[in-house]
Amino acid sequence: MLALKSIDALDEGRTEPGIRFPVTCPICARALLTELPVALIAEALIVRSSIRLHAACHDVYWDATELEVEQIRSYLGAGALTVISIGD
Repeated sequence: MLALKSIDALDEGRTEPGIRFPVTCPICARALLTELPVALIAEALIVRSSIRLHAACHDVYWDATELEVEQIRSYLGAGALTVISIGD
């Protein structure tokens, strides 16, 4: 996963815009919502880096497939923004 913020920023309780979008657990196929910072997604899309996804039901992580990346791109384009509290 890309590191866009310093560790110091995590301790200051800052917030940043995020995007909440559905993911499908690769183990049980359950649809869940996950959330990532806009800056992380935007940079990954620009530099064509992988986007690390997480399904809490099985605490499993994986790199987004091309289809998942396109779906995330559409959520970003639609302005499906939230506020993420850093350090939680």
